[in-house]
Order: sequence, then C-alpha cells, then structure tokens
Amino acid sequence: MLVRGNAEGIWIEMLTDLENRCFKAEYVGENRIGYTQPDRSIYKDKEKKYLPVSLVEIGRGCHHNCAFCSIQAYYRGTYIHRDIPEIIAEIKSCKHKMFFFVDDSIFSDWKFSQELFLEVKKLDITWTTQVTLDIARDEEMIRLMAESGCVMILIGFESIDSANLRQMNKGGR
Repeated sequence: MLVRGNAEGIWIEMLTDLENRCFKAEYVGENRIGYTQPDRSIYKDKEKKYLPVSLVEIGRGCHHNCAFCSIQAYYRGTYIHRDIPEIIAEIKSCKHKMFFFVDDSIFSDWKFSQELFLEVKKLDITWTTQVTLDIARDEEMIRLMAESGCVMILIGFESIDSANLRQMNKGGR
C-alpha cells in the first residue's frame, strides 16, 4: 500500500479499508490543506501540563528547491496555504496569546504573508515562526512582522559559503 499527498482527505478511508482488510494499492491525497479548524480536545485534560503556546499551521511547502530538504522533495517547490479568515478564526479560538506558526517557510508567498500579518496585527498576540534567511532582504516585511506581534524567528543556516549554497540550490529569491 502506498499513501501519497496530504492525508486529511484520505486518512479515514484508508484506516477503514485497513480495518476491513480491503485496502487499495494506492491512496492519493489532494494538494491542499484539508481542514479549517484542528481538533484541540487533547489539550483540555487538566492533568497535562503543556507550554502556554498555541500551534497554528498557516501553510505547507516552500518556494526554495534546496537539494537536501525533504519539504521541497514532497511539495516540489510549491507552497499551499489556508485562507486568512480560517487562520484568524483559529487564532481567536485558542486560549493562549502566544503562538507558534508551524510553517516550513511562511514567506513562500510574500503577498499572502503581508496580508496575513496585517490581519494578525489586529489580534494583539505574540508569535514566532521559522523562516529562511531571505527575509533579511525585506525591511518592510520585518517591520510588519514586528508590528503584528512577532517576537522571535528561527533560522536554519546550512552554510555561510555562497558556493555551498549554490551547490544545494539554495539561492536568493
């Protein structure tokens, strides 16, 4: 059995087929994010002690085609994102005011990111995410991030040698 693509749209069918022992040779999920609001019920147990951070997925994928990266291999240099009203509704539904946007590269669609941050700015939250270093080229975007509540970013440095970066297809935007 082979499972390809995003699992949300095919997971229940696949598990049911497995349980009934009549599974298909291949299940193919759509290239979209197949939910609007995640089930956060596991966090309601008062005995569990989680960090006071809400995780929110904005999108999946990355516009870079870095040779070493599994994200580019899976999404082939594309980025898919949820609709901004869905994202804002999810943020508003969370009890914590600190968020981690769990994207691999939230800036793969810069226009979308700008629109999102303008809406997030209205919510008075604190957030962090991981980014690629090309964000440093856009002072306006950095300002908008800070104004919208971004207090920290995580950046992975594969190399500081430009020849190594070119070899890994890690060029600038």
